[in-house]
Amino acid sequence: MLGLLVPFVVVGGANAVTEAWWGEDDVANTPKRAAAPAGTGVTGELPRQRKPSVRLLRDSASLDDPRTTNGVRVPEGRFGVPEPLVKAYRGASRRIAGTHPSCGLHWSVLAAIGRVESGHARSVRLDERGTTATAILGPRLDGGPEVAAVPDSDAGRLDGDPVWDRAVGPMQFLPSTWARFGADGNGDGKRSPHNVHDAALAAARYLCTGGGRLHDGRELARAVFRYNHSESYVREVLGWATAYRTGVRPTEVELVAEVPEVDVPAPVDDPGITTPRPTPSRETPHRTFPPLSPAPEPAEESGPRTFSP
Repeated sequence: MLGLLVPFVVVGGANAVTEAWWGEDDVANTPKRAAAPAGTGVTGELPRQRKPSVRLLRDSASLDDPRTTNGVRVPEGRFGVPEPLVKAYRGASRRIAGTHPSCGLHWSVLAAIGRVESGHARSVRLDERGTTATAILGPRLDGGPEVAAVPDSDAGRLDGDPVWDRAVGPMQFLPSTWARFGADGNGDGKRSPHNVHDAALAAARYLCTGGGRLHDGRELARAVFRYNHSESYVREVLGWATAYRTGVRPTEVELVAEVPEVDVPAPVDDPGITTPRPTPSRETPHRTFPPLSPAPEPAEESGPRTFSP
């Protein structure tokens, strides 16, 4: 009898923990998916290190509260963010504050991740709901250089590839990760990684379900590290988060007609032909820098304008 009860308790306990962690609705409605290799994070890139370094956590501790300006230096450049993306990041931050009040996630962190992952969906047209007309896809995760081997988990529904998975959308979610964290950020009754509002809220859920209090710089660094296991990635995201927290300039974009179905390009043989990383430009120089990088005095014509949170 004891031998029969022990497995029941173990399995039942695991299910209870899972339901408490994700919520009953998510557990009931989420199909079983093949998990990506350990340490691949959200985007499927191979982990560059197992855990954040002591130096990274020490540097990040100086950020203190991401809702304040505390003398942290910011990178140079114009901090323009398309207005629909600003609304998506801010909306996701407000929504997650309601469900995870102790998380303390500031919208500038979501903006920083969106900037690094897709350049705020740069050059991709959006409709009024925030859905991209064309899918933003990462490289095929077939075990090639610097990417994990992640067999298809969604029958190609999200990424158009029935053989290997690819990170999708402006926040670059693996299909299997999206199956767990996908969210309806704009209230249209749908969850799509190709929608900027849904993707931003899903990213917020991913960052906050780790249990950290992200107003603490060290906990924030750990959360971003879970997104992508790379110290240079964390430093870049924290640098841009500091920049956007200090000042951001919403820019107008021309929206397109409602997108009934996202155009998902067919897979190609070259695993690196499509990349989620933004193309460097003179307006927003793409470089790696620590959170405490020096900042030149902004020129009057190119300095950031304050955008009230």
